[in-house]
Amino acid sequence: MAQREGAPKAAVGGGGRRPDGGLVALEMGGAGGERAAEREGRAAWAAAAGVAGVGLAGAGVLVWWAVAFHPSHQQLWMVPVGLVLLGTPLVAWLSLFASGAGRWLGGLRAGADRPPVAPTVVPER
Repeated sequence: MAQREGAPKAAVGGGGRRPDGGLVALEMGGAGGERAAEREGRAAWAAAAGVAGVGLAGAGVLVWWAVAFHPSHQQLWMVPVGLVLLGTPLVAWLSLFASGAGRWLGGLRAGADRPPVAPTVVPER
């Protein structure tokens, strides 16, 4: 639930007056939660596309070197750069997949729509 301040005209949704005369409108998380999940999904796809792009750039550098410079053994710096660009995203994805981080993050995201539970207080004995 988020609060948003409105003009002192009329209340939007259910809200009340603040002591200084302004209105406070309460926004319930109905459609906003769906939009947030959609934005998170887009961000995950954008990150995956970026990682795939880096890997493809590494493969491109290696192919370019093999076609243009390999016969003359020039521009040898392109080989380790291409291997790093190709291998780093691959190792990162494999390590995240093997560690189960995706399931852990999914569990955190699933609990984000629930309010936090207050801890129980046990009096001293």
